[in-house]
Amino acid sequence: MKPRYELKVGLFVLVSLVLLAGLIMRFSKGASPLTKVYHLNIQAENVGGIIPGAGVLMAGVPIGSIREIELNPDGKTVTMRARILAKYPIRSDAILSIRQAGFLGDRFIGVTPTENKGEILKNNDEVICEQPFDIAEVARSASSLMNSVNATVNKLNQAVARLDTTVLAEPTLTNLTSTVANFQGTSARALLAVEHLDQFITTNTAPLNASMSNLNLFTKEVNLLTGELRETLATNRAQLTVTMRNIESATRRIDQVLQNVQGGQGLAGKLLTNEEMASNISILSSNLAVLSSNVNNKGLWGVIRKPKSAKD
Repeated sequence: MKPRYELKVGLFVLVSLVLLAGLIMRFSKGASPLTKVYHLNIQAENVGGIIPGAGVLMAGVPIGSIREIELNPDGKTVTMRARILAKYPIRSDAILSIRQAGFLGDRFIGVTPTENKGEILKNNDEVICEQPFDIAEVARSASSLMNSVNATVNKLNQAVARLDTTVLAEPTLTNLTSTVANFQGTSARALLAVEHLDQFITTNTAPLNASMSNLNLFTKEVNLLTGELRETLATNRAQLTVTMRNIESATRRIDQVLQNVQGGQGLAGKLLTNEEMASNISILSSNLAVLSSNVNNKGLWGVIRKPKSAKD
């Protein structure tokens, strides 16, 4: 091979290597194999469209990329292995979330620093990534919301229909009109009654004043009588107390006499309880009745005189 061809081949290989290095630099997000990096294991429930090679941005500046994505053994979470440039430290209190560039742009991992009080993450540390904004989930929620709204609107339409067929029906409106008319009539009669009452009071002011004066005078007399009665009771309280005690004593004595009579004590008790004495009193009463009859018929002398015998 001629030296000129060897030079051309060498230049071609050199240019190819330079282009290859440029491509490597381009697809490695600016990180060359000699650039210092550290790796983070980002845990998430859903990658949300993140693919290997997706960028990791902080404040809009690319600081790394996602190298690989693996489904965890539990099947519920995903581990995204990110390569971060060593010159961009991330603290443990930073918030990682899956974002999207524009409405239909590429997905990337966004890093949002907070108070920067946490420790700086080291190589192979694990961090949690927030759930991405899922338009499909929002659409499903909106669909459920629309279904609820439709159900509410249907119920409202049914309520309006029932209201139209009941409250706003022709008979109901007729009754309502009649009620309003009756209320107007009642109001007119009430106003007329108030007017008559006012006229009555106006025309009978003097008699009403006299009646009120008499009532006031009567009230004063009643108050005076009440005061005098109270004074009388206060003055004669001792005498009234003695009288009430005497009445109480007499009542007890009467009760004692009645108890004695019921028990057969005393003359009255014996008269009421002794049958022999009661019989004698009955015979005596009968004899007195016969005697009084004879005195009336024969006279006192005819009763006292002894009747003549048959020999005389």
